[in-house]
Amino acid sequence: MRSLRPRFYLCVCLFIALAAAGSGCRQEPEPAPEPPAPVRPLLLELQATIIGHGWNSLSDTIITFDGSTMLVIDGGQGLLLYGLADPGHPILLASVDRFTLGGYARAAVASNGRAFVAIMGNGEIVELDISTLSSPLVVNRFSTIPGVGKLELRGNHLFVHFISGGNVPGGVFVYDISHSPAQLVGQYLVSIIDPGFCVSDSKRIFLAHPEHVNWTSQIDVADMADPANPVFVYTWPSSRAINIEDMCTQNGRLYCAAYLGGILVLKGADEPRLDLEAEFDWSDIHFGAWSIAAVPPYVFVARGDSSGAAESFQAFRQWGSSLTLVWEQAAQFPIHSVTVSGNLLVTVEQESLSRPNPQKILKLLRIFAEN
Repeated sequence: MRSLRPRFYLCVCLFIALAAAGSGCRQEPEPAPEPPAPVRPLLLELQATIIGHGWNSLSDTIITFDGSTMLVIDGGQGLLLYGLADPGHPILLASVDRFTLGGYARAAVASNGRAFVAIMGNGEIVELDISTLSSPLVVNRFSTIPGVGKLELRGNHLFVHFISGGNVPGGVFVYDISHSPAQLVGQYLVSIIDPGFCVSDSKRIFLAHPEHVNWTSQIDVADMADPANPVFVYTWPSSRAINIEDMCTQNGRLYCAAYLGGILVLKGADEPRLDLEAEFDWSDIHFGAWSIAAVPPYVFVARGDSSGAAESFQAFRQWGSSLTLVWEQAAQFPIHSVTVSGNLLVTVEQESLSRPNPQKILKLLRIFAEN
């Protein structure tokens, strides 16, 4: 009888071939998409409230830090130094009145036991030695251009931001503070400028200003690591007029508070160009962001309108291209600003000017968040 083995082998080979061919057509199930990362918890715990008795209701209150020392600069009271070794119990260590400063303060910055205060109107910057916190001393004065908006300090370079006025352009002057008094070593000028300004740790400056034809907002980026030879890097164009009021940089991103555009997060702060990464705007065009601070992935803003309606402090968490509201605190009075130092958030609001002797209210909140 003829052996069946060849037929058996043939069937096995055909079966293997068909199985192999079939495997090329079989559709593997697609992997399930990863669930979005959960919104991590954010807790802001009130540590202390400071009531500014006798502070000037018509001037800005500037908050800046030097380590665990908070400097509060107000037109009515001048300079106040608070020790924050225990944020729950801020201690007023010393003060310098506005007459000693030489006028109402417009901007300030501090670092390593030195503070610089821009005086409103007269184009003067006052340098103070605050290394002995109980006895701050005025040690120098030097002239700059009137209309100072903000001060930033990076190493030995003091960046003085000023806004256009009359026939005077706006832009940035840079002073070398290793000299006494400080010496002008560089400048970058723009014809018209918005309040938005900041400097990165690498001394790259960001200047918000309107474009001249359609008046849409844009941001100039320039490298001022060598202030005597500023290098223009890039202009980021917005498609609309958004009036950028405040900016800050963190982790290679530029955070913008816009009165008509809400919140903008631009990536590439240290790259050749900026790109819009995330944005959030309120549905009512009358509300916008006045002040901004960032502790990635969280963004803090002071939000309101010019009439003082619906004002609040808000926190958003960024996830990719989205910004999600995760915390809100209604302001009892019109808001002024938000400032962050480490894990401490400071908010400033002011009683209505219709009240007799309106006061400023500072609230210190500790930030508890997973990064």
